[in-house]
Amino acid sequence: MAEAIASYLADVGIDARPRTQDWTAYLADANEGRLPLYQLGWGMSVADPDDLLRPFFGQRRYAAPGWDDRDVVAWLEAARRSADPDERADLYARVLTRVREQVPSLPTVHARSVHGVRANVRGFEASPVPAVLRLDRVEKAP
Repeated sequence: MAEAIASYLADVGIDARPRTQDWTAYLADANEGRLPLYQLGWGMSVADPDDLLRPFFGQRRYAAPGWDDRDVVAWLEAARRSADPDERADLYARVLTRVREQVPSLPTVHARSVHGVRANVRGFEASPVPAVLRLDRVEKAP
């Protein structure tokens, strides 16, 4: 992916040279803002917008060092504390609108979960969250 992105940047006159380094140094450099462009992965562990948005745009974010939008942080914290689904939806919509306007990071890939299930398996439901696979309702039919 780094090679493809570097070629796209070259097309618009930006000289980017992908490089590798050990994980510990890479993560430290990314977290300290020493890399002008870098790639990290993330996977949802729960089916809640907070799990995708707060780690990237909240107070203790893993991405976009140097970017700080106090409104986004406040909206994320308010949504996290709210039990009202409509209020949460409104707050997360505000976050997404602001992020779309400012583009502090750019998601490039979303994994798709693929599950193969035999015809005699009943009750299996694929989850939109790869880390969550409920098997408590699954049974083998005769």
